[in-house]
Amino acid sequence: MRPHARNWIVLGLVVAAVGFVVYLVTIPQLEEARTLARQLAAALDPEAARQVARLRQQYNASIAAMVAGLVAVFYGLVSMAGGAR
Repeated sequence: MRPHARNWIVLGLVVAAVGFVVYLVTIPQLEEARTLARQLAAALDPEAARQVARLRQQYNASIAAMVAGLVAVFYGLVSMAGGAR
């Protein structure tokens, strides 16, 4: 296995794992976000709006990190397969 390809695979797995952890932390808070959204609609609370926006950003960032990690793994695997020829 070429060291360059292995580095991409390791990096991709680490980034995907971090994204998955953030995803697992964020998912349970979705019900809370729904409650905060209801509060926001009822009271037009700026703090509730910030919390909902922050949770949405965390959720999107976790998905992006997982995708980026998997792309890096795929790149490493393709590099490894290309070097084997």
